[in-house]
Amino acid sequence: MLFLALLPPLLLRSSAAADNGDDGLRIACNVTEYPDLCFTKFSSWPSTVKRSWTGLARAAISVTVTETKNVSRYILGLKNVGLTGTASMALVDCIECFGDALDNLYKSLFQIRVLENDNFKFQVSNMQTWLSAAMSSEGTCLDGLNDSNGTALVQGLNTAIGCLSKVTSIALALVNSLNSTDGHISAAH
Repeated sequence: MLFLALLPPLLLRSSAAADNGDDGLRIACNVTEYPDLCFTKFSSWPSTVKRSWTGLARAAISVTVTETKNVSRYILGLKNVGLTGTASMALVDCIECFGDALDNLYKSLFQIRVLENDNFKFQVSNMQTWLSAAMSSEGTCLDGLNDSNGTALVQGLNTAIGCLSKVTSIALALVNSLNSTDGHISAAH
């Protein structure tokens, strides 16, 4: 009799232990424009992150910061390759745009680390603004590159920024979802 009484909790514990958070991650990634990329980026993260809207949004912002820094370093390295004309001017604009993007991403990362119930909607609104501004900066850089003479270096940078814009879009979509959730990802959302 005692065995039967313990059976349901044991079954629940074993099924919870088997849940690596991928189901929650798939649900969350489906709110983004790039669900496959989202799933690939975060499938190796801990299950506690993958089951939490806030955890995933924070992870997405962190990944976006890292990837933005990588692209920014690449852009800075191109200053010394001797680009001329419109490509050189586009590169200077991109350096400024990426400085602005990083500022906005760092504001978002700080904000998500200090979310408070009393100011939650206001704080989420701030992050939405800053992430949108980061995307706009990336787009401004891309526009300038597309108007330049299209050297192979510029085309490579164009590809890198295009990929980064997708990651930033994922972060924004996950932050947008914070207002309509209770924090935990479930099939009901």
